[in-house]
Amino acid sequence: MEIIISTEELLQKTVQFKNWSGTILTRVFNRTGVPGFELGALGSAGLLKYKRRYFVITASHVVKMVEEEKRRTDVIIPFINNGKTEILNLIKHADDKQNDIAAFEIETESAKLLEQKTNKSFLDYRLFDEDPLGYFEKISNVVFLHGISGEETKFDYDNFSVDMTTTPYTTFIDHVDQESGMIVLMAGKTGKNEFGEEGFKLPVFNGMSGSFAYSYRREDKENPFRCLGILTNGEREAGFMWVLPISIVNDFIEEEFF
Repeated sequence: MEIIISTEELLQKTVQFKNWSGTILTRVFNRTGVPGFELGALGSAGLLKYKRRYFVITASHVVKMVEEEKRRTDVIIPFINNGKTEILNLIKHADDKQNDIAAFEIETESAKLLEQKTNKSFLDYRLFDEDPLGYFEKISNVVFLHGISGEETKFDYDNFSVDMTTTPYTTFIDHVDQESGMIVLMAGKTGKNEFGEEGFKLPVFNGMSGSFAYSYRREDKENPFRCLGILTNGEREAGFMWVLPISIVNDFIEEEFF
């Protein structure tokens, strides 16, 4: 698919996307059970509102080190409420190891508290891309990502704090793998930042798995970004990242929660 977006437009939309998608992005932690190092970082995730119910969506391998029977209690999504750290109340978990999907339903009042007390929000499922596999062939090859890499997550166990820097990443579809149905994105070690500066060093993709990937529908001025799928893996050295189409995630949620 021929690139149909100018560099100027790409930079402008990257800034817009960063501000919009950052509210939907979250980090997944776990209880380690290790004194002095009680919290561990697992990966990224997206916050989703699906038919009036609230979810955390990530990749299955992100939470694989947590025993399945303990995931509702030992997988942690923290947030600050009036200076106090609270965690989302996760009431149900479902996992699809084959497609690399994990979903956690959030108790409604807990989700609403997150929205009220923080700058976080939930992606409306009506912003799922209607044709994730056809997007590359029919619309464009531009994809917007926003995750939190492992090397940009720093723990201060002495002061019980975590410092995180999110990474917005705009790239292009290389191809759609016909055998697996995965959307394959281009990846690199350096790129151009949101200010147009060349040679910007990109962090490793470790930790960004589980974040949402978005298509760009430039004709929709109100909602130009649509959820294309979940970032399941990325290899900077190989030069590729893989996205599971959101249609598969949609079917999984319907089957497991409705």
